[in-house]
Amino acid sequence: MFTVSFDKRDLDDLMRGLGNLPGEIKGKAIARALKHTTAIAKTRVIRKSAASTGMRQKDIRSVTIAVNTGADTASVIMRSGWIPLYQLGSVRQTRDGVSVRNWGTHQGTFLATMASGHAGVFKRSSAARLPVRELWGPNPAADVQNHEEEFMDVLESVADEKLRPRLEHEIDRLLRSL
Repeated sequence: MFTVSFDKRDLDDLMRGLGNLPGEIKGKAIARALKHTTAIAKTRVIRKSAASTGMRQKDIRSVTIAVNTGADTASVIMRSGWIPLYQLGSVRQTRDGVSVRNWGTHQGTFLATMASGHAGVFKRSSAARLPVRELWGPNPAADVQNHEEEFMDVLESVADEKLRPRLEHEIDRLLRSL
């Protein structure tokens, strides 16, 4: 699991300047700005992870959530296990083995559906018919942890570029509605 949080303490200087605004306006503006910025951060983390792992963005998006915890903080959370090679899309059996899009051909492997209905890419553990073992692809959450600095740079750039301007926009929007 990998979690990144934005905290309103990063905006204390801006908040001091807005001290005479009603608390309701500040609270709504912060919540909306955090939600917007967190959504952008989630998208950028997904793009970076997809480029790094060779997976499709939609597969990574399914294991990534953006949460506004309500206490003036927001988090981007990625939880995943190892993804079976079979689920990486465009899997086909060839004479040499199984070919997987973006991952190449795995020599000596085969596609099979087990009696339970589970389909996968398998390789024999010995010369005998059994046992076989399933082959696995990447783990997006492990990739984020292994390249934490790169992902933190992405998130810091989102916070620097988007959070303060979005907060100012939301405050202006709320003040115009009064």
